[in-house]
This record gives sequence, C-alpha cells and structure tokens, in this order.
Amino acid sequence: MLGRGIRGAAALVGAGALLALAGCASTSAAAVDIAAPLGAGKTVVFGAHAPLTGPLGPQWKRITGATRAWFDYVNSRGGVNGRTLEYRVRDDRADPAVAKTAVAKLVTQDSVFAMLGSAGSATHGAVAGYLADKKVPDLFIGSGDRRWNDVETAPMRFGFAPDTTIEAKVLATTLDRQYNGQTEVNGRIVSTQYCAVVEKGVRGDEIMSGLRQVLGKNVVAEQRFSVTDTDLTAQVAALRAAGCQVNVVGGADVQTAAAITAARASGYEAKWATPSLGGGITTIADALPSSYGEYVNGLLTTTALPVSNDDPWVKLFAEVNAQFGDGRPVDSDVIYGMSVGYAATEAVSEAGDPLSRKSLAAALEDGRVNGNGLLPLAYSTLSHAPYQGVGVVVAQDGAQSILGRQVMLGSATGPKVVAYVGAPVPLAREGLPKG
Repeated sequence: MLGRGIRGAAALVGAGALLALAGCASTSAAAVDIAAPLGAGKTVVFGAHAPLTGPLGPQWKRITGATRAWFDYVNSRGGVNGRTLEYRVRDDRADPAVAKTAVAKLVTQDSVFAMLGSAGSATHGAVAGYLADKKVPDLFIGSGDRRWNDVETAPMRFGFAPDTTIEAKVLATTLDRQYNGQTEVNGRIVSTQYCAVVEKGVRGDEIMSGLRQVLGKNVVAEQRFSVTDTDLTAQVAALRAAGCQVNVVGGADVQTAAAITAARASGYEAKWATPSLGGGITTIADALPSSYGEYVNGLLTTTALPVSNDDPWVKLFAEVNAQFGDGRPVDSDVIYGMSVGYAATEAVSEAGDPLSRKSLAAALEDGRVNGNGLLPLAYSTLSHAPYQGVGVVVAQDGAQSILGRQVMLGSATGPKVVAYVGAPVPLAREGLPKG
C-alpha cells in the first residue's frame, strides 16, 4: 500500500441539503442486488453523467474517454481481483433536468455499482441527493464544490476536483508573486490590476472568494457568463476598459478559449490564468482560430495531478492513451480522466474480495486510496475532500509543467497558503492493482 500521506482534519459541512431527484423511477431489483457483495469474476459497472454534446462536449468526451481507456488498460492486464471494470457515461447536455433523467437510468436500468467522475456543480447538485438517498457510492465528482464534502448526510460521496476556493487562492498567490504587485504597460511600471471573468453560480462565487482573500482591492473588475457560453466578447471588452492586465477565467476549456479569442481579436494583450478544468490546452487550442494557437503559451492553471511530460505517470498515461484512448498528446484533461480511473481501480483493489459498496467506501475513508497526485488524496472518516493543495502549471509550446515544482496547501478561509513539503505519489506496478 502506498503511504497514507496527509488527511483532512475536519469535514466541511455543506450549507443546506442538496436537491432531491424528482420524478425518477424506483430502484430496480437488479440495482438493489448490486449493493450486495460481488464475487470474483463479476463486472463492476461505474456510471457517470457529463455533457458529451454541446459546447462542453469536446472536453468531457476527452475526460470520460480517458477514464474508459484506463479501465480498458487494466482489463487487458487481468482486471482487479478477477473482475473487469466497465464505464457507462450518459449525456446530460449541461442541463440539470437532463442529468436527473440520465442518473435515474444509470441507477434503475444500468444497475451501476457506483457513480464515478460525474460533471458539474449545477448538474450534479440536481442528482446528488437522490444518489445519497439510494446509497449509491458517488465517487470523484468533477467539480470543486465543497458541498460534496458532507460526510454526515452523504457518507458514500467523495469529491475529486480540488476545492475551487483553494485553487483560486493558490493561483492568486502565484500571480501576486509573479508580478510582485506591478506590471509593465506601454513601457511604464504600474500597479497590477487583476480581474476575473467567471461562470455564474457556486463555482464562480468560490473563485471570486479565493481571489479576493489574497488580492483584495487589486481585483478591480468581475464579469460573469453562463456555463455554456462561447462568446465572451462583451465581458472581455469590459475587462479591457477597466484596465485589467492579469485576468482569471473561471469556466471550462471552451470559456478559456473564448476569452483568449476575444482578447486577441481586439488587440487586447493581457496575461491569462484559470483554475483546473479550464486548462486543457489541447481542447483550448482546438477551439481557437489557428492563428491564435501561440496565445496559449504562458497560460497558468492549477492542478493536483502530475502534468510534466517527463513524469512517470504522464509517460504511462501517454502510452495508455495511444493504445486505448484517442491517440492524441495527453494534456491536463486526459491526465484528469485517467487519474479518476486509476483512483477507482485502486479503490476496488483495496476494498477486497468480496467487494461491496460498504467495503469500497471503507477503503477510501481508511486512507488506503492515495491516487496518483502531486500529494496524496486526503479522504478520512471526518472529511471526503480529495486534495488539500495544488500546483500552478504553465503552458509552453504544447506542453505543461509545474511552475517552480512547488505545490501549495490552503484552506477555504483566510488568505494564507503554505508550501507542501511532502513527495508526490510514486508510480508502482505500472499503475496496476497489487496482487
């Protein structure tokens, strides 16, 4: 077993109950039976909802496709304790109502053993209560919303994307250090004006909270967009008018591309940064006009996962993606998807034989699942929050690397972040379960 690493000290209790899933069919007999222990040789079916079509489709197809590719790799090497892993993803079109229908089908028709890697704060907020009521493990949610960390009311729910506020604080701290409060504009040194254009709703609120805790009054402008918006011309024009030199985009890859495109088209030269799940440089570059591809250079983003091409995990993921995935160069989206798959594989392995939903949750809470991060997963009986810190990543010439090779820890309150002094989780056994 890999080292236990750091563990959360207290649960972050969500404010208010999540929405219950209305209008869904009752759980089928097959779905009830799947909660019983699974013997060796059985297929473990994981399910997810994600926007596979629409503006967010290219990114989430890459992420969920990478998770499926990891399972294919593990299955090709014998599976986990004699079991094969299957991944069924239903399209939610980034619509909470559609997510409800998708999850009801996954539970009642597909008889999923657990949910895995579902996307979105609003969409998952519409179904999380239903999954908790049905006692379906709700693993590794693709959103840094701290509502997911509610051990008392949802003991089988575990987040995976880092806490959005912590990400924003680490990003803001790095930006402040990078520019030392000053920026050169037209040959003159002026006080840095930080701004943000973020999605509406909880995620945008948490990004702004983290930025303001660190940068205070130097955050001089804020713009918002809807989760599926692909034209940010008006918002970027407002940032330019406010004199912003360093801008944080808080959305998905498509919004990062939209902001860069709007800036480039208007001749607005600013520095750009984004929290994780907005920094997949392959998807961003695909969405840019071809002449703007170089504008991705210098983009800063955050991650709790390895991204450098010389990292052993990234090398392995590249090999897996070449054989079982889309065959394109890996970026933070593919790494994220495969990391979700790896953590799920590790959890199934550590849960033992016979496998049950209870033993799966116990393996996570007991600290037996470390993941493959720059720091270990921090699950415990008191907290189901995943990572307590992130590194800041810089993009250059189609590759990404950790800035200064430093990872910083933080909390949701107070401006201070501190350096993480531990080691990243090492690659062992070619990423395969112990046996």
